[in-house]
Amino acid sequence: MISWSTKRRLSILGSILLVIFFAFGMTWYYGIREPVSCQDGLKNGDELGVDCGGSCGAVCKEELVPLSVVWSKVFPLRDEYYNVAALILNPNQRFSSSKLAYVFKLYDNNNILITEREGITFANANERFLIMEPQVSVGKRVPVRAFIELFPAEWNRLDSVPVSGMVSTRELELTQGEQPRLSAKIRNEGLEPVYDISVLALILDRNDNAIAVSSTFVNSLTGGAEEQLFFTWPNAFDGVAVAASIYPRLDRTK
Repeated sequence: MISWSTKRRLSILGSILLVIFFAFGMTWYYGIREPVSCQDGLKNGDELGVDCGGSCGAVCKEELVPLSVVWSKVFPLRDEYYNVAALILNPNQRFSSSKLAYVFKLYDNNNILITEREGITFANANERFLIMEPQVSVGKRVPVRAFIELFPAEWNRLDSVPVSGMVSTRELELTQGEQPRLSAKIRNEGLEPVYDISVLALILDRNDNAIAVSSTFVNSLTGGAEEQLFFTWPNAFDGVAVAASIYPRLDRTK
């Protein structure tokens, strides 16, 4: 039978060994073991993919729904100059990109490339937006088709859907003729000022086909303020216009 003093010594020894094992385990976990990293080329920890998702800031491709091009089109402007535009949809509710690079390619009736125009824009979360390049020179050739290529973007994960910086449009008035003109007002519906507002105008025919496009820029709008805008074209539309849409754009990717 083990005496009381022996039991006490064994209990003390067990406690000492437990402390030693605990200290060794902590040293291994924080010192010897390779820590989980968002740049180690491995899928580990709470990552959803390799170095992305979970506690890593990078967005995994598996999380994204690709941007879709609703249409891309070329619009006669004057002489050898054309506007070119595309309507894009970002269906992602929580992902935005502050740098979305693209290239427009214009083709003639024989499907031969005439020219290209590159640019950079942004893609807000859950946004339907226009990309436009104005006054593209084509020389003596006639473009009949436009194609837009969207390059891979770096995506940001939003903690919440932005609710500030809402700009509305009102009082659209379209005057047709040899030199068409569209007037409209934009209003900052928020209390805080907004800056660097690009505003694009799209003209539609009775079949909702786009027949003209234009753009302007507003440096800033204070809270609750309105601004009158005018869009003009040097020649009559190639078709009968029955409606106009305004696309004000604020960079809300931050």
